[in-house]
Amino acid sequence: MAWVTRIFSIACDGAPQDRLLASTGQSEFRREGVSPELWSISMKQLPHVLHIGWMPRAVAALTRAGARVTCAVAPGDIAKAQAAGVSTVAVTDPTNVSAILGGLERAEVPVGEFDAVCSVLEFCVVPAAAISDLYGFSRGAAVKSLGMRDKFIQKRKVRGAGVATAACETVDSSGVLDFDSLEFPRVLKPIDGKGQHHTFVTLGPDHLRECLEEASASGGGPWLLEEFVRGTEFHVDGLVRDGEVLVLGVSRYLQNVLGMHDGGLVGSSAVRPDRHPELYRSMRSLAATALKALEYQDGVFHLEAFQAPDGSVVFGECAARVGGLWIDDLFQHAFRVNLRDEWARMVLGRPAALTAEPGYPDGVVFGAVCLPAPPGALRAMPAREEVMARPGVVFCALDEGLRNEVGAAPQTRAGHAVVSAADEEELSLLLQDLVDWFAASVEPAPESGPVPGPENAPGTTPAPAG
Repeated sequence: MAWVTRIFSIACDGAPQDRLLASTGQSEFRREGVSPELWSISMKQLPHVLHIGWMPRAVAALTRAGARVTCAVAPGDIAKAQAAGVSTVAVTDPTNVSAILGGLERAEVPVGEFDAVCSVLEFCVVPAAAISDLYGFSRGAAVKSLGMRDKFIQKRKVRGAGVATAACETVDSSGVLDFDSLEFPRVLKPIDGKGQHHTFVTLGPDHLRECLEEASASGGGPWLLEEFVRGTEFHVDGLVRDGEVLVLGVSRYLQNVLGMHDGGLVGSSAVRPDRHPELYRSMRSLAATALKALEYQDGVFHLEAFQAPDGSVVFGECAARVGGLWIDDLFQHAFRVNLRDEWARMVLGRPAALTAEPGYPDGVVFGAVCLPAPPGALRAMPAREEVMARPGVVFCALDEGLRNEVGAAPQTRAGHAVVSAADEEELSLLLQDLVDWFAASVEPAPESGPVPGPENAPGTTPAPAG
């Protein structure tokens, strides 16, 4: 019989250190400081969830909720998933329905043995919904999920509901555009992209032609060409159940996302509802109307919006997932809700654990920032304990193995930290001071030769699990 031991040890600073220790076909348990009588349960008695793709925090949330998880993952993720004690099925491409079903069939794992199929990964949401529909776990989820992925469909739906959003059109090639009739700047980006990868702010007809040629060279397309929205950019994160927004938190980017390519601080500050009630009323109305138009009734959401100079709010885009990088950690500290745990409850068909709109802690504001490092491998960087000792830091996550990716910000992100302060002015100073200190403390590895490992690289620390 298959069994699982779950260990949840939370450090005093709130950093999660979840571990999953699995043993198949054995009655004895590997354990580290906990009683097997207390923590061991029969896996066959647990709801069985198929998660498409590898996302450690999502798997940890499902496990905390009492689920047994199998992940359909690409070969490169198998070792990481199995090291966490998670059952895996190898698939050639977890973003492709045919590849997922083929992998399950080769492994002789019937989809019908699962109780739910899901994913929190941007490119796996629609395939997971399609498989869920195909095997009767849901109805119409695949078509509805398109509205949370395809930016053109999304904007058309929310515009039809009366929500202000950028005018846009799809572009197959430069030959179909009347360049002289366009107003600039305009934004060119993938229809179903993620983050700011392959996104261009075009400044005129010639620049747009160059960007289209560059985009065409990558073999992608069609693309979305939309008007440039001026204003301050926010991310709005939360939970919707049965069509009602139960919790919503507004955070202001330290600089607009498209400007992150030019350097500067990469992060955001959580906005206190009691200090900015009108902004919250506007953003809540925008989110509720947009989610209804998108027929997104149950799940977590990560929405981006702008506040124009006249105070009005403009819809940017919305995803059916928890925000990436620092955003979920900032949300949990500022708004006292673990969105991943709420997502897991939704997947398992359970009601939300929230009984009322959570409040922002008194007397403080929270912000988060990415910790920069030079491109390439690092010889050394500050230890987690050193970061936690900096003024205002309440949480940090480090990863010494990060590398620059094509289209990413100019600097490597070595991790991120959440900071608390008495007010916005102090928060701004603390975030800048932290980034300056961290950048000055990082030492890049030599261009040639082996990179020192953690055992002989002073001041390094591995990233926390998940």
